[in-house]
Parts: sequence; C-alpha cells; structure tokens
Amino acid sequence: MKKTKKQKSNYRNKKQNEAQNEKQKNKKQKAHYRNKNTKHAKRKLKQKHSKINKMKTLQQNMFLELKVQEAIVNIKKFAHIAQLEDLNLELGFSGGKDSIVIYHLTKLANIKFTPIFNYAFEDMDIVNFIKQNYPDIQIHKKPTHYLKLIQQTKLLPSQQIRYCCTYYKEQSQNAIITGVRRYESRGRQNRKLFGIKYKKNTKKYNDIFISECTEQSQNKLMLRPIINWKDTDVWQYIYQNKLPYPNIYNQGQKRCGCMLCPLATLDHNIFYFKKKPALINFAKKIAEFSDLTIKKTNKKYTAEQYIFVWLNHFKEPSEKQKQTINNIYNRIIF
Repeated sequence: MKKTKKQKSNYRNKKQNEAQNEKQKNKKQKAHYRNKNTKHAKRKLKQKHSKINKMKTLQQNMFLELKVQEAIVNIKKFAHIAQLEDLNLELGFSGGKDSIVIYHLTKLANIKFTPIFNYAFEDMDIVNFIKQNYPDIQIHKKPTHYLKLIQQTKLLPSQQIRYCCTYYKEQSQNAIITGVRRYESRGRQNRKLFGIKYKKNTKKYNDIFISECTEQSQNKLMLRPIINWKDTDVWQYIYQNKLPYPNIYNQGQKRCGCMLCPLATLDHNIFYFKKKPALINFAKKIAEFSDLTIKKTNKKYTAEQYIFVWLNHFKEPSEKQKQTINNIYNRIIF
C-alpha cells in the first residue's frame, strides 16, 4: 500500500527530529565529559600548585630559620666584642619593621642591651605605638626641635647634607645594633655586616665573624644582623612570631621614619601632608632663609611649592603628585 504525501512528510519530519535530538544528546554528552575532564584537570592542577606552594613555604621557612640562627650567633659575637672593648651595647629602635625584628632577635640572643628610640620628627602615632607595645624602649629627645634646627642652621637637610640624622640619630659612642638592610635602597647595597670607626682591629673582627665584613662606621662599633634579609623575610618573621607593628604599613607605606624627611620619597612625605595638612605652614619658615630657587634650572617657586620640591630631592613633582597636593589643600599650589 503506497504512502500518501502527508504520511511521507510526517515520516521525514519524524526522522529529522530524531536525528536532531540525537545530535543534541551527543553534544550534551560531549559537553558533560568535557566539563568533567576540565574540572578533573583543574582539580589536579590545583592540587599540584598546592603541593608546590607547600614546598616553597617549607623552603622559605627553612632558609629563614637559617638566617635567624645566623643573626643570633652574630649578635652574641658582637656582644662579646663590645664587652672586650668595654662598650655598652645599644639597639637602635625606630618602631619600623626592621627594628622590630632585630629587637626580637636580640631578645632571643639572651644578652644585656639597651634599646633606644632617638626621637627626631616622627609622627606621635609611632611614639605612642612604641610606648604601648615596647615599653622597655628608652625614648631620647634632643633639646632642639627639628624645625627649629633647620631655622638655626639656615640650610635644608638633603641626601648629601644629613645633619639632622647626625644630630638626632648618630651621636652614640657605644656599640650599636641596627636594622639596616642592603635591599632597602641603592645607597645601602654596599653596606656590610659589621662597622667600625677605627680600622686598627679590622683583621681581628673579620676573624671573629669569619668574613670580610668590616667597613668604616660613624659609631665605634656597629652590627647589622639582618643586612642580607629581604622584605619577604622581615614580614614572614613578623607574622610567624605575631609581632606588633605600626598601622602605617597597613596604610600602604613601606617605611617608618620622620615627617618632612628629605631622604624619603615624596610620596612618603605626601602621606604625612594628607594626615597633617598644617605641615604646609613650615613653608613660611623656609622662605625666611631661602631664595626658593633651584640652581640647576634657575626656576623660582613659591614657599609652598618649594617645600615639595625640596622633599622631592630638589626636583619638580610629577603631574600626578601635583594634583594630589592640590587636592589635599583644595586649592591650586602647583
């Protein structure tokens, strides 16, 4: 019996629908297996990365532990040298991450020492942090205020003329432990583990440390026990030992030091202008003894502009920095 046209058409449509459904079914199955394989591959990759990260963490902990033990041994040797030279042992404490680490390491060395914070022009939040978290730190203050010192000297301190550091920080004639590290700046890349004012005993001290480690120092004796530590080492040590540190680091700052510091970056100083806008008033004091001109370019600035040029190592701030400065005071300074 012959099929009618309608029956043929229905049969053809049915077959097409079945083929289409089968095709879609195959696609779904392939997608399912592909997703399954992808998830499996991702899971395997995640497990692999997790193992690698664990291995890296173990290696970092192992290397850090070696650095810690080396630092403690050197601190003990340094204490012995200070005793032989009949010098008191001091630790220079700034409240920053590096000084926090050397303070903790020196405590672990179980030696007698005096931790000292020499106040210059640090934010009082740092001073209060030290008083609260490290109450045994001795806070020393010079009679002349930082801004007054600049007025009296009639010369702005700079990277080349660091008389403020000399006056506030570098007057001790004892044996000093500091947190200076090579990785902090280019100027510190050639610093060594041990510093000595007079070089007559250089060979003897090199023999004690089993290293060519001596260099001339402003202090009679100086030790930098974490000289070879990186930033990651410092922070890892702080986190592992749950040591308190200033909130300034959580606010994006990389260092802890004076306000209006010509050795720091302009961005560091701008941070303090944001926090204490009244610092701009210091511009009036600068105008009293400076012609507000940069010799290289012979360009003259206003007193308010000059304070930022000075803090940028006598270079004009970038356009972004200028905009930030204008926004702080809600008026045009640059």
